[in-house]
Amino acid sequence: MDTIKLHKREIETSSGRKFGIQKTLVRFSVLAAISVIIEFFIEVLSRFSFVDACSFLWNSPAMFLFNALIIFATLCISVFFRRSLFVAIITGFIWVALGVVNCVILTSRTLPFAASDILLVPETIVIMPLYFSVWQIMGIVLLAVAVVVGSIFMFKRLPKSEPDYLSAALGIGVSAVIIAVTLFTGLRDVNISPNLVEGYDKYGFPYSFSMSLFNKGIRRPEDYSEEGIAAFAERIDIENDDAATPCAVDSPNIIMLQLESFFDAKNIKGAEYSTDPVPVFSKLREEYESGMLTVPTADGGTISTEFEVLTGMSLDYFAPGEYPYNTYLRSDTCESIAYNLRERGYRASVIHNFERDFYARETVFGNLGFEEFTALEQMENVEYNELGWARDIALLDEIKRVLSESDGRDFVYGISVQEHGKYPTEPIEYERHVTVSGIEDPEQLASVEYYVNQLYETDMFLGELVEYLESYDEPVMLVMFGDHMPDLSLTAEDLTKGNEFTTEYVIWTNYAEPEQGRDLNSYQLSAVVLEHAGFANGVMTKVHQRLSDDEDYSEVMRLIEYDLMCGDRYIYGGEEKYIPVDLALD
Repeated sequence: MDTIKLHKREIETSSGRKFGIQKTLVRFSVLAAISVIIEFFIEVLSRFSFVDACSFLWNSPAMFLFNALIIFATLCISVFFRRSLFVAIITGFIWVALGVVNCVILTSRTLPFAASDILLVPETIVIMPLYFSVWQIMGIVLLAVAVVVGSIFMFKRLPKSEPDYLSAALGIGVSAVIIAVTLFTGLRDVNISPNLVEGYDKYGFPYSFSMSLFNKGIRRPEDYSEEGIAAFAERIDIENDDAATPCAVDSPNIIMLQLESFFDAKNIKGAEYSTDPVPVFSKLREEYESGMLTVPTADGGTISTEFEVLTGMSLDYFAPGEYPYNTYLRSDTCESIAYNLRERGYRASVIHNFERDFYARETVFGNLGFEEFTALEQMENVEYNELGWARDIALLDEIKRVLSESDGRDFVYGISVQEHGKYPTEPIEYERHVTVSGIEDPEQLASVEYYVNQLYETDMFLGELVEYLESYDEPVMLVMFGDHMPDLSLTAEDLTKGNEFTTEYVIWTNYAEPEQGRDLNSYQLSAVVLEHAGFANGVMTKVHQRLSDDEDYSEVMRLIEYDLMCGDRYIYGGEEKYIPVDLALD
């Protein structure tokens, strides 16, 4: 009898194990299927096309499944909890929500959603009225409320189950091993930047977003060492601050204008205009030093270009989608043209016709060496365009004020905003200086026509500024450049010259004959400006002025940037060279 009972118990135990294994396999199969569905849905959203998502699945099945595996690994976490179904639903919803956010962001700025954007939530709330109607904002709020209420309802109503720690550990462990092996073999040298749009399209949203979440800063170069940095310091003659060519005058005032979405719209193929949208800029380009400017971003991402221009550093070496304004410069200082010019006795000021706390500029500019920041809050009698952006003419009086208040030389960095998108796709009422024809798509025509009329007004502002500076009793260098292409989804095929990553620059002075222009990267612009002013101080300045023709130029940049931003700052003798400036918010 005892033998029969023992045998029966063994059968029940064996059956229990088989049932447990079957239950685990079913659970993992369901999670895997859900992961594939979520991944496909996210790719449809990010590509705005069911067909393109199918193409990604067909042409890159391994990458598609790898993205699904990332989602699957996070869903496996739910098995650790008694409310496993609730946790699984919430985890899946988070992935879907990320895909939706990415889709919305792509429609408003054309750059995909990266982890660093999470830090921009306060700034995003500020500008929502400029992108969404009142009804759309109310809809977003109601949706958020519905999600919270629904989550509470599910938490209370969904069934509980005993946690299966072994199964959860097994699922996460196997997924982690596969992910790690893939990352350190097939994807080790993959870089989804600098063109994030292409990177996200090629490698999928879950992987690309995850890389932006876990990567930060510049990857440590294998050859990074104190001795190596010392060798580069010797190559750039770190102690020698003499410029290669002296300036025609003694320390000219320097004004740099970062013009929002500014480029010559005459470069759009097929577009015809009743008059030149940028007559002043066109004239200056022909008569003074000018060239194409390659920028790190397309259709949006102003602070990416701003960072490169001010610091002389390339974002190519940073983590995908990273904004150093968020990850470093909120709490740390960095070499910049402002610090370099202050070493030469200049007063460094910033003027921007938008909110001062946008992109944390009220903190960042102090860490970049500026002494004064005048933003929209301090400006009077500001006029706004039909989309709610301040007109750029507001910068004129502020530039005059800064120049008049200083007894010495000034460095003024102006940031305009008037041409900011997203542009209307239907005709609206506004003062038309330029009419457009030759574009068949009525929505594109409406967007281009609105844009070029904003462009025309900014160009008129440039004309008034140049007229004022022509008779100014001190030498002035005026540098004008576009921060990125307008949000019109233009590519190289749509343009007569350049591409979606190029704008233009002009360097005008009231004291010297113009020089021959050349095409530049945005991180080289300040070094050229300093060279024209007769200065060579600053590590990145020397790198650009003295090594730009060397074969290992980019490698030197990468090494020096790592040392300055993420390393031990051997180039400064291991010490902090710059201290934050108490920024006056006038």
